[in-house]
Amino acid sequence: GNCKGLPFSAIVIDEVHILYDWGDSIRDAYLYIDKHEKLLRKINPELRTIFLTATLTPREETELIEQKFKRDKELVKRVRDTTVRKDLAFSMIIDYEQNIEAASETIWREYARNIPNRYKSKSPLLIYPFRPDDCDRIAKHLRSMVGRKNIEIYSGKTPKGSRKKILKKFQNNEIKLLVATSAFGMGVNKSDVWMIGYVGMPGTLRELYQSFGRAARGSGWDRNNRSKKNGNCIAIIPGR
Repeated sequence: GNCKGLPFSAIVIDEVHILYDWGDSIRDAYLYIDKHEKLLRKINPELRTIFLTATLTPREETELIEQKFKRDKELVKRVRDTTVRKDLAFSMIIDYEQNIEAASETIWREYARNIPNRYKSKSPLLIYPFRPDDCDRIAKHLRSMVGRKNIEIYSGKTPKGSRKKILKKFQNNEIKLLVATSAFGMGVNKSDVWMIGYVGMPGTLRELYQSFGRAARGSGWDRNNRSKKNGNCIAIIPGR
C-alpha cells in the first residue's frame, strides 16, 4: 500500500484462471487492469504484477502471459506448486442409473448420515451442478425432503440484489443447503464447510477442483494442529 508516501510496489490479481475461462468482461474491475497498471508503473517503474490462481495449466499460463497480457516472457518469473490439497477426500462416482435428482439425494443422505452432529448446526452442505437450470431441479427435489426454508439457490440467474443476502445467510449458518453453480465461489472463505457434492458432468476438471476447494478451509492441515479434519468431496456423474 501507499505507506509513508512510498508508491505502490505490487498489484495482486487473484483467481486469474477466470480471465482464461470467461474473459475479462466477467467482472468490471478486470477491464481496468491494464489502465491501472500503466498508471501505477509511471509512479513506480519497479512495480510488480502478481497473478494468482490454484488452477491453471502451464499451457494456459503461457497463453495468458504472452497473448492476453502481452508480457515479455524473459521478464516473467513463474512460481508453480503441483501439490494437491491433502485435507480433501475425493470420491468420483459414475452412475448411469441415476438422474440429477437422485444423485443430489444420494449426496444429501451421505451428508445427513456422516457429518457429525456437532458440525451440522454450523456446516451447510454445498451441491454444485453445471447448469443454472439444474440448480432449480435439485432444489425443487430436495425442498420436498428438507423444507423450503433450509435451501437456497445461487447461480448466474440469481439477481445481484439477492446474491449478498444469500451469501450472508450462508456465512451465518442460516441455511442447511446451498445449490450453486460456479458463480458461487470466488472470495468465499467459510472455514467450516465439511462436505461438498458435485452433480453432473463438469465443464472442465478445473471447475470441479475449484468447487471442491470451498471445503475444509479450517482443516488445520496448514498448521501443526493435532485436530486436523478432512473435507468430504463427492462427485456423481449420472446418465450417459
